[in-house]
Amino acid sequence: MERIEFAPMLGSADECPAGSVEWAERISRRLQLAVDSLSRDTVHHLQRCIKQIWEADPRPWDIWPPEQPYRTPDDYCRAVTGHSWKILLELMKEMGNGQLGFDFRDMEAELARAQKKYRSQGTRTDLLGANITKLAKGKGSTQSAYLLRRLARDFPIILARYEKGEFKSVRAAAIEANIIKIPTPYELILKLLLKLSNEEREKLKAILND
Repeated sequence: MERIEFAPMLGSADECPAGSVEWAERISRRLQLAVDSLSRDTVHHLQRCIKQIWEADPRPWDIWPPEQPYRTPDDYCRAVTGHSWKILLELMKEMGNGQLGFDFRDMEAELARAQKKYRSQGTRTDLLGANITKLAKGKGSTQSAYLLRRLARDFPIILARYEKGEFKSVRAAAIEANIIKIPTPYELILKLLLKLSNEEREKLKAILND
């Protein structure tokens, strides 16, 4: 997906009522600029922009562009910045030393519900810009996004509990929903037994027979 090119002379988003179509276009331009200049020294600009977007009703992806709104935070963020909603949240958390100023879980759940409503199940890989690729590595965002979509689709009550902070992680919520199955000690031992050599099995048998 190619990024949107905005008119160079767009006015400030603060001049329009939050939640209006005109505001949505201008705040989207502000978001694009905040990401393009993103660093640890400027992350507060991105945080402020995301906070404004999050507090608006309706949100930009629900009303803009007016002829065909994006409908999901992911499609919107990819079109505006070239990066997914999840990656932007992870980067804000990383660069801001974990301080977001708003509820990270609510935003994750918002994405999962929007994807359940408007998009078929699946994953997508982003092509990250060189300036943020390093920070984005190793986040496990694809797996977390998948698990959140499964929770939104099949276990909305557990997703709501995750939003309230009842689980320490998305994985913990997925375990509660039995999406992720934790093997029993017996299953773990059996799996390891199959990897033992004949000699190792004989040694183990001798220990058990003592």
